[in-house]
Amino acid sequence: ASSITVCPATLPLATTASKLRKLCGARGGMTDMMPGMMSPSLNPSRVPQPEKYVERIGAFCLDGADFQAVRPLEAAPDKVKNFSDVSRPEMIRSLCHSHVPGWKAFPEEELAIDQICEGLSNQLFKVHLDKESTGVIPCVLFRVYGKDVATLYDGEQELNIFKTLSKYQIAPKMYANGDGWRIEEWHFAVPLKTKYMRNPSILTQVASQLARLHKLSSRSDFPREILEMMPASTDRLQRWVDGCETAAAKLHQSNTCPETARR
Repeated sequence: ASSITVCPATLPLATTASKLRKLCGARGGMTDMMPGMMSPSLNPSRVPQPEKYVERIGAFCLDGADFQAVRPLEAAPDKVKNFSDVSRPEMIRSLCHSHVPGWKAFPEEELAIDQICEGLSNQLFKVHLDKESTGVIPCVLFRVYGKDVATLYDGEQELNIFKTLSKYQIAPKMYANGDGWRIEEWHFAVPLKTKYMRNPSILTQVASQLARLHKLSSRSDFPREILEMMPASTDRLQRWVDGCETAAAKLHQSNTCPETARR
């Protein structure tokens, strides 16, 4: 995951675009198109606005570097767009246009897609209307599941728990999901940095939210099937042990058998 952050407000427009392209590793061909030849949301040279739909209040304005590095998805290298069957701009745009409430009233070309250059196993995209409209959802998060995530966690179980937490307004609302993707409510906030935990008022709020999470299981309407689940951590650790043993056996075989090593 990238930990690079930039603050476009302190940079000239051209410098901002240049730095974002450099930080995210975009490669050539971004400025070859004449302006006005296409919808602004489809233009690879479009300068994204990392601060758009992000609240910056209180302690989060102290250092001015809370913005994530983003880039237009059209400007991303092919390895990003070929990451999965749903990582292409046209596919993301079509899915959001079909599933986000109210977006069918707008042409697909008015949906802008920015890749958020953060994350561990998943691809993250900020999808928003190029033109602001009153009474319409302005922005969503499009998540593409990482490859081979099944080795890290049970995807079906994770989705079920996410839906449950969303129902109790602890996780973001989910507008739609499918094979390898989901569309989530955009959280109008910034990631909480560790240093902010020194602030007693923030620490108290975090503790309060954690208490809400841990009290959920005592609710009368909490799903019984989740209550009866075995702790996922023990099962996951055992699967990792099994996976390590399998990998170690293959490595040992390749070191002792020249024919296997060549394969």
